[in-house]
Amino acid sequence: MDTNETAHTDDTVYIARLMDRLAQRGDAPALRHQGRDTTAAQLRASVHRYARALAGLGIGRGDLVALFAPDTPDALAVRYGAHLLGAAAVFLSVPAADRRAALVEQMD
Repeated sequence: MDTNETAHTDDTVYIARLMDRLAQRGDAPALRHQGRDTTAAQLRASVHRYARALAGLGIGRGDLVALFAPDTPDALAVRYGAHLLGAAAVFLSVPAADRRAALVEQMD
């Protein structure tokens, strides 16, 4: 088995364990962001929703998803959704809201 195959196996185990743990915890809080709790069930549902959306965009094993988003439960769910598909995810540095808007304008 080469290094890439080992990495995929490790990645699969990691995300499978995470999703199993979220399923077991159900309505228990999994994250707290800005004073608001996200339950394990909500996070798990978001991960699956984003995985379906990413798959619809053609994202799959071996791809890289770059996230230009603030650190929120949704951004984390996108990351885990990418991992569920076998893709890697990287967070790009996100400046303050006013600078972020200007950067997004430049991307168009």
